[in-house]
Amino acid sequence: MSDNRGYYEIPHIADLALHVGGSSPEELLLHAAQGLTALMRCEPARESEPVEYQIELSAPDLESLLIDWLNEIIYLATEKSFYPNKFGIAAIVNNTLRATVGGSSPARICQYVKAATFHGLALANTAGYQVTIVFDV
Repeated sequence: MSDNRGYYEIPHIADLALHVGGSSPEELLLHAAQGLTALMRCEPARESEPVEYQIELSAPDLESLLIDWLNEIIYLATEKSFYPNKFGIAAIVNNTLRATVGGSSPARICQYVKAATFHGLALANTAGYQVTIVFDV
């Protein structure tokens, strides 16, 4: 990865896209969540309260788990008016994720994202995990 954050935005004609990398599935999901928050350009409201959500997701494979994870964060941000900025990946075992998402509420989202998509999704596991994710806006 050329970006030390583990993700960077890449140009896309109609939507938003991120290239994400990590040395493990946990780090990949962490960097993807951080990149999504950066894309959404969320801001906490002046009078925000700390909030934390416990997340448990299961999927048939790591690619599906990644998309489900990102869509859960999008749901929390948009439906709960939540600014996600702290991610804790407790474990990924047999494609089941246990994690926490912390942040503050209410929040303002400057770039709405409808969903993380499977469009062009191809997870590579060569010297770490690498994937490009396209988001529907």
